[in-house]
Amino acid sequence: TITVPSGATFTQSGTMNASAITAGTLAIARGGTGAATLAAAGLSNTPAFSAYLGSSQTPSVATYTKVSIDTEYYDTDSAFDKDTNYRFTVPSGGAGNYFFYGKVEYTAVTANSRLMAVFYKNGVIVANQGKAQISPGGTTDSYAQVSWSINLSESDYVELWTYYSGESGTRTFEADCSTFTGFKLIG
Repeated sequence: TITVPSGATFTQSGTMNASAITAGTLAIARGGTGAATLAAAGLSNTPAFSAYLGSSQTPSVATYTKVSIDTEYYDTDSAFDKDTNYRFTVPSGGAGNYFFYGKVEYTAVTANSRLMAVFYKNGVIVANQGKAQISPGGTTDSYAQVSWSINLSESDYVELWTYYSGESGTRTFEADCSTFTGFKLIG
C-alpha cells in the first residue's frame, strides 16, 4: 500500500513489482531524479567487525587476561587487529556511537568458579557486567558474555578481556566459541 499525502503526486510508469528491486536499491524519486538508498543517505553500520578465537588459549587464574581473538568473520574497514593487539580501533572518520558484544567460553569449569567477560577502552576497564557464577559441584563448560554501547573518537580502541577465579587447574578458552563483535550505530 502506498499512501500519497494531499497535495503530493506519485508517478509510476510501467509495472512496479518486487523483482524490479535489485542490489538493495529501491528507486525513489528525489527531486525528480536519482534513487534514494540507505547507503546514499549515510545510513550504514560501518565500521563493523566480527571475529572469534581460532585456537584454544589458557588464561591465568585470578587475573585479567586479554582474549586473543585472531580469526575474522568480517572486518569492513580493516579496523580490527587480529594479528598483534586483538583490538578494534576506530578508523579516521569513524567517530560515533558503537555497540559491542563479547563472549568467552571456558572448558572444564569447576564448582564455585566465577567468570567475567569485560571490555577495555584505551587500556581501562569500562564494561564488566558480563559475569557468570558456577555452582555447585562437577566440571562443565561455561561462558560469560558482555555487551556495551559507547561513544568513541578516532583512534580509541576496544579489547575483550576475561577474568576467572575458582579452583586452580588448567582452564582454556574454547576455540571457535569465544567471539567479539562490534559496529557503528546509525544516527
